[in-house]
Amino acid sequence: MRQGDTQATRGTAVQERGSAVRVGQSEPAPPAAHCVFRALIGLMRPEKKGDPVTSSHVPLRSQRGVYGISVTSELTGIGPQTLRLYERRGLITPTRTGGGTRRYSEDDVARLQKITELVAAGVNLIGIGQILQLEAENAILAARNAELEQLVKSEVPGRA
Repeated sequence: MRQGDTQATRGTAVQERGSAVRVGQSEPAPPAAHCVFRALIGLMRPEKKGDPVTSSHVPLRSQRGVYGISVTSELTGIGPQTLRLYERRGLITPTRTGGGTRRYSEDDVARLQKITELVAAGVNLIGIGQILQLEAENAILAARNAELEQLVKSEVPGRA
């Protein structure tokens, strides 16, 4: 049997070394190369409705969780227990793997740096949560305002 091949045993899949399947699962996970290919295709072209390759949600590169908790701790200077506390308080929401492992993205690391700045300025965690929420709402409103300005410019000729 080659590496990665499956062998059926009493209705469950069992794989050799290097696989992503746990004993007891009925089907093996898709090959890693296929997932990488699918992600790259999603980044290279806009999603089209009904397109079988891109119809699944593919997060932007900065939103994809790639760092484990220990790496994130080293990158940000925040201890793992503090990262878990921030998650419990709703300040950050890392993605999770199928096994439940936290994965932090570039956006999460940037958000943690902002949280660190606010903590250093003396803001408590509830205040930090409110500040981050208001900043996110402000960004959404600014984007919506820009869309509306573009719409007005396109519909009203001669208006600058």
